[in-house]
Order: sequence, then structure tokens, then C-alpha cells
Amino acid sequence: MKIERLIGILSILLQKDMVTAPFLAEHFEVSRRTINRDIEDLCKAGIPIATRQGTGGGIYIMHNSKRSMIYVFCSFLSLLAIIPFWIMIVNATRSSSQIQNGVSLIPSSFLANNWNVLSTKGFNVAVGFK
Repeated sequence: MKIERLIGILSILLQKDMVTAPFLAEHFEVSRRTINRDIEDLCKAGIPIATRQGTGGGIYIMHNSKRSMIYVFCSFLSLLAIIPFWIMIVNATRSSSQIQNGVSLIPSSFLANNWNVLSTKGFNVAVGFK
């Protein structure tokens, strides 16, 4: 839940110039103190977030680094989107018993055997199902 909230806070900060802690607290249904701890965690992670107190103040990403942060954020989301496909491809290279033993991120040498099974059962690998 926290990682989702941190990504959500970062997403909002990238979209808006400045937001207040009460706005974020209401949006994520947490306390202002939780938002302050989340902002501290994002700062510790190296994200250039600054705060300004008083009237017109709030939380914002420093302007000179906003473009690079958008790039990093999009790269991170792209990586998250690729992981399920990588796992699917890797598992296609494994035997049933290997899959039952657990998910692995390292391909197996079983791909050729799986390919032969598919091609000998009348499944045209290059064309797919008709």
C-alpha cells in the first residue's frame, strides 16, 4: 500500500506545480503526518522534492529536475509493465515440474522441447491458432 501511495504522490507532483499536504492526505485517505513521512522517504530516495511553508506554500518537485524525473518515472513504469511478460516468456522455456516448483526469472533449456511439443501437436507456432 505504501509503495502505491509513494508512486501516486510522485505522479501527482509531476502533474501539478505544487500541492499541499492536506490535499494529498485527503486524496490518499491518510493523515498529514503519514504524507510528511512519505515525502521524507521520497527525499531519502533522491527525488528532488522541496516544501514551502505559509500562504501559497506546499510540496513540489524542483523545476530544474522535473523533466528528468518524468523520464525516470516513465522508465520505472515501463519496467513494471515488462516484468509480467518476461516471467511469461521465461516460464514458456520451463517444464511443468519446474513451473510447479516456483516462478523463476532465469530461462531454462526446456524451450526447444516445448517448441517440439507445440509443433508436433498440430499447432503451427509461426501462425498460431486458426
